[in-house]
Amino acid sequence: MNKSESKKPTIQNFGDHNLIVYNDIERLEDIIGIYYSENYKRGMKLLFLYNKTPSKTIKNGLDKYYIDFDHLLKTGEMALIDFNKGYLNEGSLDVDYLMKTLKNEVERSLNEGFEGLCVVGDMNCFFEEDTHVSELIKYEALLNPVVMTLPITTTCIYNSKNLNNNLLTNLKKLHPVNLIEEDIFKEDNQKEETSPDYNTDLLMMDFKELSKIDFFHRIADIISELLRFRNLYIEDHNANVSELAEVIGTRLKLDESKVESLNIAGEIHDAGMLPQSMELLNKPGPLMKFEKQLIFDHPKIGYKLAKKAYLPESSARAILEHHEKVDGSGYPNGLTGERMSIEGKILAVAEVVAAMSFYRPYRQDYGVRFALKEIQVNSGRFYDAEVAKACLELFDEGFKFTGNDIV
Repeated sequence: MNKSESKKPTIQNFGDHNLIVYNDIERLEDIIGIYYSENYKRGMKLLFLYNKTPSKTIKNGLDKYYIDFDHLLKTGEMALIDFNKGYLNEGSLDVDYLMKTLKNEVERSLNEGFEGLCVVGDMNCFFEEDTHVSELIKYEALLNPVVMTLPITTTCIYNSKNLNNNLLTNLKKLHPVNLIEEDIFKEDNQKEETSPDYNTDLLMMDFKELSKIDFFHRIADIISELLRFRNLYIEDHNANVSELAEVIGTRLKLDESKVESLNIAGEIHDAGMLPQSMELLNKPGPLMKFEKQLIFDHPKIGYKLAKKAYLPESSARAILEHHEKVDGSGYPNGLTGERMSIEGKILAVAEVVAAMSFYRPYRQDYGVRFALKEIQVNSGRFYDAEVAKACLELFDEGFKFTGNDIV
């Protein structure tokens, strides 16, 4: 069979986090070939994290689309990394180390002039020891907010012989796009007998229950770090908003889950700013009408991001409402106080105080006293009166943003 006769994959709708389960190497070559070729045309750097899958598979896949594998390696347009060396930290899967490695690779690709990074990762090495599987599930879950906020697209490949139906089901939940042959898991009973006996239901339960808050905070930390990476503010604005929102919630005697939601929402409330250009975000003076609309849309973008990352609904809603005002004059939806959540009302006050306490290129006046005067004057008008009162009392009692020099 020559190249022109080679069967092309029937599925070509790739996302930013894809799952491939294979039992046929030729089919795997087809899918990886078109995945890499599409992203190569987009100007992405190609990266293959290899372990059990030989590089010949990648070479054959690219060859079907007339792309020279050896040439890509020579020019630096593609890189090969041993999964054990690139992702494992002293022999074990360390999620934080792994995420740092990914972000470093993305930054390197951008510095080299590429549009981003296109990754294929061979995940089969994690089935050699049962202890790796729980960390693998955490990794797959935490990868979703990364691919939503960085110029990276990833495809995780699994040999079907390593999976049983329970693990496959959980992996499918963690990947927005699944490319799986229909007949791979047709024989359910047979598959259960021949596949490794991973207790994946228990793993997912542990992940959801025992480390749920930790999981949410990990996602928030990733997004917050990306915001800091873009240098949106001279101070740690997200931490300030989170800190103030949390103590206001505690002062108002909200239950622990609501206070946690406020903490998370504060950390990533400006995540919707990530797609905007630095020129727009740092523009001095008034914005043009279309520029204002771009800024006014950022709570909606942040809300969608929080929902896709499976953050608590109360956190997502607070992010959506953090620029609303109780008289209906805020954005993006012009909500009045009775339609706002208590978390949204608190985050709105915390955001204003944190922002007005520090320098911004679009205004001359700033400082804590300036910010608190705004809250005091407009309590009951723009800001919920009870929330405003709690905020003012906290500062009267000596509350200060930690680690920031302000006046």
